[in-house]
Amino acid sequence: MDLAEGYMALPTNLAVFPLHGIIDGKCACGMSVCARVGKHPACLWSEYGPGRQETGGAGVGVRTGPEFGVFVVETDQKPGVDGARNLDALGELPPTYTVLTPSGSVHRYFRWPKGVDHLKTSGNELSPGVDVRGNGGYVVGEGSPHRLGGTYEALDGTSFDDPVSYTH
Repeated sequence: MDLAEGYMALPTNLAVFPLHGIIDGKCACGMSVCARVGKHPACLWSEYGPGRQETGGAGVGVRTGPEFGVFVVETDQKPGVDGARNLDALGELPPTYTVLTPSGSVHRYFRWPKGVDHLKTSGNELSPGVDVRGNGGYVVGEGSPHRLGGTYEALDGTSFDDPVSYTH
């Protein structure tokens, strides 16, 4: 099963769209200098509404927001910033569908909370190295390549069929 078929088989309102590919560590977008190698859309992604799932790039983006039924909490691992430790300090999270990136970041997917219209897409507002992808956001999906080599991989024992509900 290829990347597109895997996402299209999901019983959700997810919108999945193509991302630019990576060639020899450089973005295939055509820009001479690209700060988001392999992580930015190869289409007008805002037109991808609930249930529209297409690929065509080397990786996929997954839209977040209430209309898609999902938000993502991402923890970054960078020099001097341990997002996972900072997130743990905010309280325990339930197990959920989780994707590891080759750079050490972790994407935790959660069902959109009932009765909540807006979760701000933000970076480092909850804590250093902790990002939220909510309204108007997207994440790079499982199976997508990374500029450092390797791909975004789901943790063993987690399934996209079961992103858990979580409100804190």
